[in-house]
Parts: sequence; structure tokens; C-alpha cells
Amino acid sequence: MTNNENISLLKQAINYLNNKEYTLAIVAFTEALQKDDYDSKIHYYLAICYSNLKYYKEALEEIELAFKEDIEYVVKLQLLLLKGYINFILENDDIALQTFQQVTEFEKNNKIALSGIGYYYFKKNDYKKALEYYELAYKTAPENSNAMNNYGYLLMMNNQSIEKAMELCNQALKKQPNNPNILDSVAWGHYLLNNIKAATLAITKAINFGGAIDEIKNHYSEISKKVRELLSSKK
Repeated sequence: MTNNENISLLKQAINYLNNKEYTLAIVAFTEALQKDDYDSKIHYYLAICYSNLKYYKEALEEIELAFKEDIEYVVKLQLLLLKGYINFILENDDIALQTFQQVTEFEKNNKIALSGIGYYYFKKNDYKKALEYYELAYKTAPENSNAMNNYGYLLMMNNQSIEKAMELCNQALKKQPNNPNILDSVAWGHYLLNNIKAATLAITKAINFGGAIDEIKNHYSEISKKVRELLSSKK
């Protein structure tokens, strides 16, 4: 295969990737990888493909192979962030933490890495430590809706300024009105402020928009229980 044909094959593979045709992309990237002058980022591209197909073991293998290549600094950071994300999915929380900490050694104020570290402590129920990192992530990207929401929600979990927390979460909701995680935070804030009608409306929307994580389900149960208690008291 000529050099022009190699370039054409790589372009086709990237086109498949951009169009979310991940299986076709894997086939094309794997073929391109067999050439002597293959692009050093092919393992990076393969990691993305496998990750999107939820083949996480294969994605992690490609990430490690990519680290052995002469890749750009930015690509290495993206791979580390992907590695951390995948390890959270696989419940390898300590590896995820170490990976996000490694990112902050390269880039101290990386919002995603700081949020990842915050999430680690959140999962461990260390809400004080989680708040510390979510606040750092928010200060790094104050206009980012997820950073706003995470910081606001952890203020609630630490029993700090519910009003400030609600302001942050409501700002986030304006940016992403159908985000179930943000709707859940708003619902829980209303619940803590005893605005049960508003809490019920928000948590119902969170469920309707696909909120399926345990935290949202638990909040739905707590808010529903409060509604039943209020209804019973009026009889």
C-alpha cells in the first residue's frame, strides 16, 4: 500500500469515528496499524472507539499502548482522563483517583481531573473532601454547568448555605434544563428548604429525563414519603 493509500485509509477511519460508526472505525484503524509508518495516535483513536462501545477492557489496553507511542502532551492528558473515567465505571476507584491525580501533576487546574477527585471522595462519603475539590473545579470553570451543580450539591451535603447552593444549581439548570442530575440537585435543595411542591416537580422531571442512579432514586423516595406524610396530615 502506498503512502497516499495509507493516508486515505486513516482519513476514512477518522471519518467513521466522527460519524460514530465505531465498529467500522476499529476495523479501519486496525488495518492502518499494520503499516510500518502508522500514525502514532491510532491507539488513542482505538481507545475512544472501544470506550464508546463499552468494551472497557480493550479501551484500557489501547490506552496503555498509546502511552508507549510518541504522542502529544494534549493527547496524553485526554488519555489519562479517559482512563480515570473508565476505571470509575469498572469500580476501580483507587486507580481512577491515582489517574486523575496524575493529570493534576501535569495541569494543576484541570476541571475534569479536579471533579474526578471530588467524585472519588463523594463515593467514599467524605463530603467535606469532595466539596474541597468540587469548589476548586468550579473556580476553574465558573460558567460550566456541571461544575456549578457539583459544587452546589456538595454545599447541601455539607449543610452549608442551602440558598447559595440553590442559586448555583438553578444557574446550572438554566444551561441544561433537561439534565437529570441537575434537576435532582434542585429537587433536593427544595426538599431541604421544605418547598415540597417544587421538590416534587423537579424530582419527577429528573426521573422522566432518565435519572436512574441510586442517588436520584433515593431522593425520589424521600420526597415521595414527605408528600404522603403531608397528605395524611390533612385528612
